[in-house]
Formats: sequence, structure tokens, C-alpha cells
Amino acid sequence: MFYFSQFWNEQRVRAYLGGATAMATKQQQQHQHQYHPILILDLFSEEQVVADKFPDYYGLGPWVWNMLHTFGGVRGLYGDLPLLHSLPSTIAAKQRNGEWKGLVGLGMTPEAIEHNAVVYEQLTDIFYYHSRTGGGTIPTTNLSEWFTDFGVQRYGAADEEDIRLSKAIWERFGRTMYAGGLSHLLRSHIDLSLIHI
Repeated sequence: MFYFSQFWNEQRVRAYLGGATAMATKQQQQHQHQYHPILILDLFSEEQVVADKFPDYYGLGPWVWNMLHTFGGVRGLYGDLPLLHSLPSTIAAKQRNGEWKGLVGLGMTPEAIEHNAVVYEQLTDIFYYHSRTGGGTIPTTNLSEWFTDFGVQRYGAADEEDIRLSKAIWERFGRTMYAGGLSHLLRSHIDLSLIHI
């Protein structure tokens, strides 16, 4: 909601979130529920984290970094895998600097995942390893190695030549259509020919 509109400024965001929090707190007190009255989903965080535009939502509610990737099944092979791969260290750095204090989780809104599995695999790997290691990163810190592992796990490999070919293909994809998000794809002319692999 706050992403696309010129309407939203600090005063309006504070008023909206403050009002929602106040109303929910009043209802909570009336019914004696114990929960936080609001949870903010920072949708499309892979392109712009709105909590940076309106710093940490001014402490008016916990928020979730959320990937909104395919917009109702829009076809296209793209994604910012370097950004996703570095997300745990980005979060740690932001929080060390006193930012993103209200961040309580990572999320995704998969609106048609069948055609871009690598993006969702990368983010779920982050969820899994982050939760299993108490905030750690994916064991394979080299994105090129992660691509090779992904290709072999997803499509199989009969021999070393299959592994080499899978690695070459996924490295090419990693340097092109998966090197940045949707805005990167729209700004770039990407040569996807695989003839010279």
C-alpha cells in the first residue's frame, strides 16, 4: 500500500498505523486478548524495502520482509538471487546499525510458483537455514555453488558432463536473468543464448 502511492508521507503513515494500532489495542483490552495489534507485511521487499522509506515503520508495529515476485502468475524468468542469498547478512548488518528493529520474520507471496522455482527454492533455503542455525546463513556461501547444487538436485545428473553442463547453464542464468529483480530485467538487454556453453 505504501509502495506505489505518492499519497503516503511520514505524517500519513504515522496516522494510519497509529490509528490501526490504537483501535486494535482498545479491542484487545475489551476482550482481554494478548497479541500485538498489527503486523505489517512489507510486500515487494525484493525491489524496495518500504521500512527503509518510512524508517522501521516508526516503531508502530512489527513487520515482515516479504517477497512478492510473480504478481498473479506473470510469466518471466527473473529474480534477484544475489539479494536473496545475502539477505541474512543484510538483516544482521541493518539490525547492528539500529535499523529494522521491528523486523519479526521473512515471508513470500507465491502467486504462481511453477515457472520460476529457483527463486522460491533460494528463499526457502534461506528460511530453513536461518531457522535451523539461529540466524545463520546458507552453508554454501558461494552463489555459483548454490546454482550447481540446485541444478543437480532439481534435474539430476548422470555423470560429470551433466554436472558441468548444468553448472554452465545455471551460472549463465545467474549472471543474466537472475542477477537482479524485475526492475533490472526491464532495464537490461539480456542475451540468453546457450549455444556457446
